[in-house]
Amino acid sequence: MVDVLTAAGCASGSGVAYHTREVHTFGARSRIRPPTGELFEEQVEIVFKAFNNAAFLHEGKRYTIPARVPYRGYD
Repeated sequence: MVDVLTAAGCASGSGVAYHTREVHTFGARSRIRPPTGELFEEQVEIVFKAFNNAAFLHEGKRYTIPARVPYRGYD
């Protein structure tokens, strides 16, 4: 939608937080250990799948999309 509204004039950047104050600035909970590159890479993979496909599935180490929802004895 952003691409359509801006006529492909939108840029975005992302990265892994370096310091706990960066995490707290955005109101996120800090973790006992810093986020790993592996977690960030899986999140970026999901974002790319979402932008490049009308529909997608993802089953990774930390995320499953769509989520498995138990219903009447099956997921």
